[in-house]
Amino acid sequence: MKNILFLLFFFIFEAQAQGSCPQGSIPSFNKDVCWFLVGSPLDFIDSEQYCRGLGGHLASIHNAFDNVYLAVQAKQVFLKSDRFTVGGNNLESRLNWTWVNGDPFDFTDWDTYEPQNINQKNCLHVDMDKGLWYSADCFIPVPFVCQVYLGSLPPTTKPPIVTTTTRGLPDTTTTRPPTTTTTTTTPPPTTTTTTTTPPPMTTTTTTTVTTPPPKTVTTTKNPSPSHATTILQSTVKATALGPDSTATESATTPWWQ
Repeated sequence: MKNILFLLFFFIFEAQAQGSCPQGSIPSFNKDVCWFLVGSPLDFIDSEQYCRGLGGHLASIHNAFDNVYLAVQAKQVFLKSDRFTVGGNNLESRLNWTWVNGDPFDFTDWDTYEPQNINQKNCLHVDMDKGLWYSADCFIPVPFVCQVYLGSLPPTTKPPIVTTTTRGLPDTTTTRPPTTTTTTTTPPPTTTTTTTTPPPMTTTTTTTVTTPPPKTVTTTKNPSPSHATTILQSTVKATALGPDSTATESATTPWWQ
């Protein structure tokens, strides 16, 4: 019965408020607020930057009607996710949850044992099946809801195209732009080594042998006086001494001497 009443209220509320929000957004229970449901997953910081580009912030939820209404609408739009993020966080104080747009944190719908006020679970995610809240890692990219005020948007405003940046986050399902890598291959320099081999040097050694001319040794022998010489000598002597001497000499000296 409660579900039927809620659905009836939901359709009446949507029919009355639909005409006041610009194209591409849905109305809040607060007639001055419109929501943009953005299906491209981003982390908390990038999604808040995206919402500021629309002239608003991540959504703040202040009553049960808006909470359930957002969950129902998100389930129809965010087909590839079971959660989405809004502007709740405890980044300034672990025990003090606030809305990023500065609104009072005057409504909650935490699941059992939530929020887990521990490190790395500082942002608020909403479950689309039950509308319950969970504390989660701010760097996990999920779909998100932006909140803008009617006075800050022209009637024809449409949500811009999401441009994502690479942040190196764990468990990322964000569609990243393709990265073009230009590889320049520089061939290694070619080294040409020229070796000049000189012709072998031939050393010619000329040995000049000087042969002295043969020495001629003339040996003069004094032969023994021949018989003729002896006779000659005797004759000369006899002549010098006279005839008497010759006879004496011849008688006393044999010829062979």
